[in-house]
Amino acid sequence: MAPVFVAIGLIIVAIAYDALHIDPRALEAPRWVLACTGGLFSLVGLLIAAQGNPTSLWAKLLAACFFSMFAAVFGWVGFGPGPRAFSTTMVTVFVTSHARSGEHSGRIVFGTVAVIVGSVAVIAWWRLGRSLIGASRRDDSAAIPPRG
Repeated sequence: MAPVFVAIGLIIVAIAYDALHIDPRALEAPRWVLACTGGLFSLVGLLIAAQGNPTSLWAKLLAACFFSMFAAVFGWVGFGPGPRAFSTTMVTVFVTSHARSGEHSGRIVFGTVAVIVGSVAVIAWWRLGRSLIGASRRDDSAAIPPRG
């Protein structure tokens, strides 16, 4: 599945940069939001591929980028300019109901998720930085010959 997610993400990024042309009236979000959305798909594919070594610096970098882009997209939906339209769908065993919900409640949900995921992104970047410092210290200590 990893290559499928990466490919879908690259197609979305190509649309965002107008390398694959679509009618601009079909875009309801700025191109940077579309590019971040495509980047999220590609990052999911790369994260799937990195599952063999989830504590590697590479996996930590991918995770930090993923959380940052996720927070940016949800932040734009929650806090960005322009009107928003939201809907809810409830599915039970025998009945499916679909209803429109208010703009304010949708923005609150997306904004709240953006703040939470943004906090997770800060933690992910912090952990990546600590790992990089630790790796640098290990490399420095390995390069110094022991005294004796």
